[in-house]
This record gives sequence, C-alpha cells and structure tokens, in this order.
Amino acid sequence: MKVFRERQYAPQAQSVSRRTLVGGACLLVTCATAGAVSAAAPSKVPQKEAGYRNAPRGGARCETCSQFLAPSSCKLVAGPISPSGWCSFFAPRAG
Repeated sequence: MKVFRERQYAPQAQSVSRRTLVGGACLLVTCATAGAVSAAAPSKVPQKEAGYRNAPRGGARCETCSQFLAPSSCKLVAGPISPSGWCSFFAPRAG
C-alpha cells in the first residue's frame, strides 16, 4: 500500500510576453468596439417598406401607436411621421 504525501507548491510567477499582452489588448479593444456597434440603435425602416401612409386606417392612427414619438417621428419608421398616419407596424398603446 502506497502512502501519498501531500505536497504544497508555492505559486510561481509567470511572465507574459509583450506580444501576448499587446495581442490581448487589441482583442479586448476589438470586442468592446464590436459590442458598442451592435448595441447602437438599429436603422429605421423606410416608409415604403413599412407600408406607411398619411391617413389613418380605421381607428388606428400613429398618435395612438406605442412606436410613435411626438411630435412627428417613429421608433421604427424613417422620415417625418404624421400623427394621423398609419403603417404596418401599428401597435396600440397599452392603457
């Protein structure tokens, strides 16, 4: 029967090469930049693609939509938006 003795090792300082340090820093900057770009607001959809029109559709109007930003813009659709307009992204405000 063998008895194993527990050995205690002192942690050894490891040297890091300049190349590894610079490469790691470049990777960190690249990842941070990519994250900032992807976190930026997505581009808005052109009015034509959204099916936007300046007239309401029944009782649905931009001014009652959750995406509408007064006085004349939208979170999703590009360009000036009429409060009495409508598009295919219409979502009524809760409440």
